[in-house]
Formats: sequence, structure tokens, C-alpha cells
Amino acid sequence: MKQVFLVCILLLAVMAGVTRAESNAGGDLVRSKCSTCHALDRICAQQTFSKNLWVETVQRMQEHGAGLSDGQERAVIEYLATGETPGLCSNAGGLDIFDVHFSRRVFLFGHPVFMCLAFVPVLFALLTGARRLRRFLGQKKGSSVFAWKKHVLAGTGGLGMWFLGSLGGAAMTMIFWGGTGITGLHYQVARIMVPMLFLGGGLGLYMDRFKKKRTVLPVVHGINNIILTILGGIQLVTGIVFLGRIMW
Repeated sequence: MKQVFLVCILLLAVMAGVTRAESNAGGDLVRSKCSTCHALDRICAQQTFSKNLWVETVQRMQEHGAGLSDGQERAVIEYLATGETPGLCSNAGGLDIFDVHFSRRVFLFGHPVFMCLAFVPVLFALLTGARRLRRFLGQKKGSSVFAWKKHVLAGTGGLGMWFLGSLGGAAMTMIFWGGTGITGLHYQVARIMVPMLFLGGGLGLYMDRFKKKRTVLPVVHGINNIILTILGGIQLVTGIVFLGRIMW
């Protein structure tokens, strides 16, 4: 019985030694390979990444020339996926990891909140514009006056908020992860939305500046902004899914 007990202790010690060696190897690779392109504070700020997200991140860095062998890639992923990056962020030159995580969460959660708030003026402009368009197409009769100024103000404000939010999202991903493509579908939808924001806002401001009866421009403007609103909803869902992948 004692021999079995001693064998178990020996096996545990060997396993602990192997794990420690792999961790040290991963840490050395991060310092020698990853830190040549990324500052230490950026690596430490991602300690909440899930292992799957680290796999995607390291593979993407491989495509950018990280030059890791299969074994080295696995070692780096295992090291980073510990969530504590032992021996790396514990001595990050006075870097306060709590402050990094807190600031990062403020930006990450503040971005979707800001984009959600933009839905308020966007939907108001969309509803008022839809009533106008239906009357224009002869599908609805009524003598109510179109709230032109409110429509323009809400549309400009909402589309402007979405544009600023898109810039803010791109800036965050560049600062936190060194590139925008990490958000996947969320990023791809944003690329479609940005030129449509310019088209919708530009047409609206043009028609407001030069008021007259038109046929084509109001329809193009309305269809563009309806599609934009749908894409905005997709952005909201994909953003929440991405946050879930990072945080949990």
C-alpha cells in the first residue's frame, strides 16, 4: 500500500514538473516571439480570453508571421489560456492588471450600450420616414404634417452615433487586439454599414438642404436606412456573442 502511495506521489510530482516546464517554455516563447510585435500590457490585458479565442488569436498571428512550430504554438496557447500568464504579468513593470481589466470592460460594455442608444433616434426617424413614404406611394391617406425637422435631427443624430460607434469599435479592437478582424461577422457587417451610413446621411442632408418634390431619392434613402436598421440589429447580436466568447 505504501509503495502504491509513493508511486502516486512520484507520478504527481513528474506531472507537475512537466506542466511547469511547459508553462516556462510557453512564457519564454511569448517573451521572445509575441512581445516583438505586441507590448507586454496588451498581452496581459487579454487574461480573460477563453482558450478557443486564444487558439484563434495565435493562429491569426501565425498568418502574420509569428513563425511558431506546431509544438511551440501549443505551448504558447496553453500558457496564455491559463488566464493568469504566470511569470509574465505578475511583474509587468508596475502595470496594475485590475485597472487594465476594469478599463477594458468599461470600453467593451460601453460600446454596445452606446450603439443601443443610437437605435432610439434611428427608429424614430425610420417610423416618421415610413409614414411619409407610404403617403408618397399612395398607400396611406392623411392630412398630418410630416415632422421634417424632427426626422432630419433624429436621423442625423442616430446615423452619426452609429458612425462614431463604428470608429470607436475599430479603435478598441486595434488597441486591445492589434486588428479589427478578430470580431469576425461583427466586423464584416460593420464594413457594410459604414458606406451605407454615409449614403443614408448624405442623401438625407441633401434633400433637407434642397427641398423639392422627388421620386427616386426618397425611396433610395428609405430602403438604405431600413437595411441599415436590420444590419444594426445584426451588429447588436454579433457583438453580444463576441463579448460572451471573451468574458465567459
